[in-house]
Amino acid sequence: MHRMADDQDLDLDLDLDVPSRGTAPRVAVVAEDEPGIRSLIVSLLTLDGWEVHVTDTGENVADLIDQHHPVLCLLDVMMPGKDGVEAMEEGRSRGHGAPDGTVYVILTALAGQEDVIRGVVSGADDYITKPFDVDDLSDRVARWCEATGWELVDAEHPGAVHEHLRY
Repeated sequence: MHRMADDQDLDLDLDLDVPSRGTAPRVAVVAEDEPGIRSLIVSLLTLDGWEVHVTDTGENVADLIDQHHPVLCLLDVMMPGKDGVEAMEEGRSRGHGAPDGTVYVILTALAGQEDVIRGVVSGADDYITKPFDVDDLSDRVARWCEATGWELVDAEHPGAVHEHLRY
């Protein structure tokens, strides 16, 4: 929703005619080093039937993409080692892990204009700042995944969480 000058709501829902790419399982990679936020994101995705591969460092992201072929990657920026933007760039540059049309969402506390520009220019499909609304995150993930053209189907282990943590 966007506000007009006279305070009326303007609904900008657009119907996009996106060509079908076929089916893809609901598999996500989540990179978040803050345990509470990581748990919240994982809970949200698993309730929606996603199989989630979660890590607390950007160092593991490209390998997880190569191994699990996610449709969705939710990445924090500020993590130990490689940050989320660098991890996204590496994941995109490898090209053989993620399916074409994988959705990359940056989820970070960095809200400065330069940070947003860096994320988008580097290839993020969306940039969400913390704190975030869980319903908004869920809606945005659904819209972005729909916009890819993939028909999402159950993963091999819907609702499963696979942790790839340092500790």
